Amino acid sequence: MPPFGWISLIFGPLVLLMLAVDAKPSTCAFYCFVAPSRKETFDVAFYKNLSCTHFVYGFARIRPDMSLNPVTSRDSLQLMSPGNMRKFLGLRNTHPHATLLLGVHLTANDVFQDVRHARRIAEIIATAAKQNLKKARSSLQFRHFDGVFVRMEGPILESTVSHQFLSAISLSPSSLSSLTTLAITPRWMWRVANRLHELADLVEHIYLDMEELPTSEDPYAVTHIDPLSKSETVPLEDTIVGCTDRMLNSGVPADKIVIGLNSGGRTFK
Repeated sequence: MPPFGWISLIFGPLVLLMLAVDAKPSTCAFYCFVAPSRKETFDVAFYKNLSCTHFVYGFARIRPDMSLNPVTSRDSLQLMSPGNMRKFLGLRNTHPHATLLLGVHLTANDVFQDVRHARRIAEIIATAAKQNLKKARSSLQFRHFDGVFVRMEGPILESTVSHQFLSAISLSPSSLSSLTTLAITPRWMWRVANRLHELADLVEHIYLDMEELPTSEDPYAVTHIDPLSKSETVPLEDTIVGCTDRMLNSGVPADKIVIGLNSGGRTFK
């Protein structure tokens, strides 16, 4: 691992980011994901005692009609209890210094038709976060999303329009903050590595989700889970060291790289 490589640990939906050398508390990021099922009312008590620096609530999707599909059917206020969204924003009471992000997933089926279309989607995402802010103003404490956690995959990453999209999220008049995290998988990171330094300039972190590795595309290949270094059975492209080196060599600053480990894998059939 390079001198400024990153080591991450995952416990369920939790990701710990730690600088391997000369680590300082201010340089560590601890990502925690609140990802309830479609009809689930999640229990915020599970997250209150966690030392998370970043909380992500997700994931929302873009509908064909250019609107944002909510994370759950219980995001808004329920009859006798607060909705999931208000519960999530309430984490500000127990974690006043944490960064609260709205998670949005853009899949391979989501395509930017042109720059104008990309900016429109960015505006939709920023506006959705602002609307949720208005609904959450029910206490003396100001509750809001601090930014957006965008997971992108597919051809949209390879398009130069993705740069315009990320820029538009931060610069949108409806945007609550310029704090944005871009999440990609190693499978796509290697395809857009030469452009990563451009995208890194627009975000707080680039979150490398080790869920999908390049080898995962081969249904007959054995996929190792979170391999650190290459071996006889693990190619460099599948390893944390290989991915981190590639990102650093492409010009991504070490303090912007987050490695998210997983407890499972995925294969393509």
